[in-house]
Amino acid sequence: LTVLDRTAPVVSCPDAVTRECTGPQTQVALSATATDGCAGQLPTTGPTDATYPVGVTSVAFGSADACGNSAQCTSSVTIVDTTAPAITCPQNTAVECNALGAATGVDGGTATAADLCGAATVSSDAPADGRYPLGVTRTIHTATDEHGNDVTCVSTVTVSDTTKPTLSCPADLTIECNAPN
Repeated sequence: LTVLDRTAPVVSCPDAVTRECTGPQTQVALSATATDGCAGQLPTTGPTDATYPVGVTSVAFGSADACGNSAQCTSSVTIVDTTAPAITCPQNTAVECNALGAATGVDGGTATAADLCGAATVSSDAPADGRYPLGVTRTIHTATDEHGNDVTCVSTVTVSDTTKPTLSCPADLTIECNAPN
């Protein structure tokens, strides 16, 4: 009597997984199971504890019995980035008016940003020429990560005019009266 096993094992994949990124690569633990009509529980191949980038990754698992029958299944790991980058605003700046109703050549500072899942860029609405009018000007700094999440912060440049004006008077004039009599 010869017993032949021509039935492939049954491989059960884990459900699709979605996780928030924790860095450029995010660690995710998965496990599949396999059973066989002749051997019972079987080991599986495939990643059980791996790291994944932002996006969708297809993950394959498989198993084979002692008779060479094999089966596979696939699942997916989705890593998302929904967290805005961290931003640090420059210090507020106070300067003296040095032009007609304004301060020129002012560096209001640049914000810095960091993101767990990739790069972040920083922009602001600061005047490109460094000219700020008398009073308080708010500058909005925005950090945006490569997945479109953004955050803002605000710094100010205060231009004051505390310098007393100087007055130059003409020299005294003495005028002779030459009126006819």
